[in-house]
Amino acid sequence: MLKTVQDKSFRKNIYLAIAVLIVFSPNIYYSIISQEIVSPSRKIAFIVFSIGLHLIPVVFFAKRIKWFLAVFIPLAFLAPLDMFFIYLYKYPPTNSALRDVLETNTSEAAEFIQGFRVPAALTVMAAVVFAAVFIYCLKRMNSAVNTKAAAGLSLVFVAVTLTTFFTQQHGDENKYVSKTEVFETRIGKAYPIGVITHLTRFFIERRQLARHRTAVGNFRYNLKRPQDMSEKEIFILIIGEASRAGNYSINGYYRTTTPNMSATSNLISFPNVCAPATVTRMSLPLMLTGTSPADYSSAYGKPGVITFFKKAGFETHWISNQIEMGIYDKSVKSVFTEEAGDVTVLNSAKGDVRDNNIKYDGEIIPPLKKFISESKSNKLFFVLHTIGNHYRYDYRYPNEFDVFKPSMKGRDDIRINDAFVKDLKINSYDNSVLYVDKFISDVIKYISSLDVPAAIVFQADHGEDIFDDERNMFGHGNKVVTKYVAHIPFIVWFSDAYVKSHPNKPAALLSNKDAKLGGGFLFHSLLDMADISYEDSDLTKSVFSDKLSPNARDIINPSYKVVDCDKLLN
Repeated sequence: MLKTVQDKSFRKNIYLAIAVLIVFSPNIYYSIISQEIVSPSRKIAFIVFSIGLHLIPVVFFAKRIKWFLAVFIPLAFLAPLDMFFIYLYKYPPTNSALRDVLETNTSEAAEFIQGFRVPAALTVMAAVVFAAVFIYCLKRMNSAVNTKAAAGLSLVFVAVTLTTFFTQQHGDENKYVSKTEVFETRIGKAYPIGVITHLTRFFIERRQLARHRTAVGNFRYNLKRPQDMSEKEIFILIIGEASRAGNYSINGYYRTTTPNMSATSNLISFPNVCAPATVTRMSLPLMLTGTSPADYSSAYGKPGVITFFKKAGFETHWISNQIEMGIYDKSVKSVFTEEAGDVTVLNSAKGDVRDNNIKYDGEIIPPLKKFISESKSNKLFFVLHTIGNHYRYDYRYPNEFDVFKPSMKGRDDIRINDAFVKDLKINSYDNSVLYVDKFISDVIKYISSLDVPAAIVFQADHGEDIFDDERNMFGHGNKVVTKYVAHIPFIVWFSDAYVKSHPNKPAALLSNKDAKLGGGFLFHSLLDMADISYEDSDLTKSVFSDKLSPNARDIINPSYKVVDCDKLLN
């Protein structure tokens, strides 16, 4: 009799295991086909971690497990859809992917599915089967589970997570991985955590967009422009990515990494510039609105510089070659890119550095030329958002720019925190700077050939750590802010025709060359560059003005701590 009862209890626990396995299935599929999780140990670690995600609620809801798992019915239904996305992109759904799904229309959806009719049909069938089996198991499983057993398994999960996910092996040494990296590259990819977090980001983005649209609509601009609107003018902002001022030979670096810009006339490099933040998602709002790092929360409540150009009569374009590298990046870009009259996104990669859709920044130039040649407007303003020097550095430039060797080219075995290949990473980084130099110079050559009043401003969003000192830090967005992340390139070029139409501004630029810059100077400099003014214009923050004066130089990290840049760079 006892054996019969135990057999029935065992069978009912099997139903629990099947139900959990259904919700867990996308993680197994991702670990098998992932191009990012390569080693067997990483695959096993990801599976163990994913199992642990599902064991934690079992511990807390052991006495009412059936009622708790009933909440997971939608997740059982959506699991095949998650697997369908992984099938297409070898990558779990991202924030932008979920946004595309939620904002698409029936005609776009039908057009997309036409190319994947069989996989799409199988996905729909699997979704129905998964949900049906899940509900069937739910009805037949035990109402309670063995709390001690579940707790024991969860402790095993915690131990594996700490040893496998928060440390990585680098030759004979261990290095701790940042919490941000752990979440974005690992926890955020595990189903259903990834879907839940990305949906949360989506709704946060909606609120940011609504707030920003209200600010753009309600702002009192009262703009003034003395220039004759019949004269053709072109102004360009190039946003760099993860670029270190110290690795630019135009700023004194020992390697020749900027030969083209160094030989370009009417080009001025400002060697004492501090980034407003350590990550893109925080730098862009500050750069484009002129908000100080200490007042970061107010950035979304005001229009960006693109709207000011638009209100002043300029045709505006945003051309992006950015990859959605992090959870938050895409939402920030969408908030401010939508200000432009036209948005062109070239890079369809979802963040995996092995994605064949990744493009070089040179791909920005053809659409730039097309828009200028076809435009009927005499006033043009462009934002060119580059992928620049973002890791992996060797994926940012073609083979002919692989000058400094040995580099990372062809080395897919190198991981992001591998400190023992520091020289290879620095060589690859410097090669990527060589390509940035070529890209900026090519843009300048084309604009110069048009013989119109024009100016180009280049500023990076933040710098990069590359194991520079005893702290052995890498990347950007770390809690500790270093001078390598804070110190960024800022470069201005102007055409000969611009000198004639704005005779005082080139002289001011030269005079301000060595100024210590930070905070909201870019916003005010761009407006002053085009002679756009409004009631809150501040020429003391413009490099194009002889009224430029010292301003506070601060930088904010992802934990919203404001750091004095002067202490870092002096």
